[in-house]
Amino acid sequence: MLLVQSAMGKQAIGVPMADFANRMDSHFHALWHPQKPLVNTTIGSQLGTDKYPCGVNAIVAVMSWSLYNQEDSLIFNQSSIDRGLFRSDSYKTTSAKEDIRPKKGIYETIKRGESRRGKRAFKLDTDGLPPVGTMMRAEDVLIGKLCERKMPGVPPTVSDQSITAAKATGTVDRVLLTDDIHGRRVVNVRTRSTRVPQVGTLCVALVLCILQRTRS
Repeated sequence: MLLVQSAMGKQAIGVPMADFANRMDSHFHALWHPQKPLVNTTIGSQLGTDKYPCGVNAIVAVMSWSLYNQEDSLIFNQSSIDRGLFRSDSYKTTSAKEDIRPKKGIYETIKRGESRRGKRAFKLDTDGLPPVGTMMRAEDVLIGKLCERKMPGVPPTVSDQSITAAKATGTVDRVLLTDDIHGRRVVNVRTRSTRVPQVGTLCVALVLCILQRTRS
């Protein structure tokens, strides 16, 4: 039950932190229109959770539909969804770091390379980073990275180690450049994607079943 509550609790967070616009967390959600709860528990009042916007106060009605109860589904007003009800933004941060090991002849640099293995790097600048506001898809290169190997007596080779936006699709929201203690460049790219409530497969099957019953 603790794992279930943790997963459900993440979806009810309105704004996780006050400085979320400047943070580069690995993954977090931010609700568009968070509100304070109208009803709270005694423990919530003691902890002060009723003072923070968490979720949306929606008008609900508990009833049966065509004499059949729904166990795990909801019926929404489409106009409410169109106005932004329960809409949120999902932020994901992808990191990459340069790795230079002269003893092994490895020189990894953040740089735009040629498109290989179906990767598309045309959205990157010459420095290997995407501009803020760029729309990224699954096969687009998010961070360009080249690995050059130099060994004595061996011709140097260059391989493409770029990172694609497979799980970080969306709009580039922020790009942060820093250096570690060894002076190597560290890159953090944060993407933002809007999450709109969608019709689930169970709800679609229920609607089709109801339509068939009404037609018959």
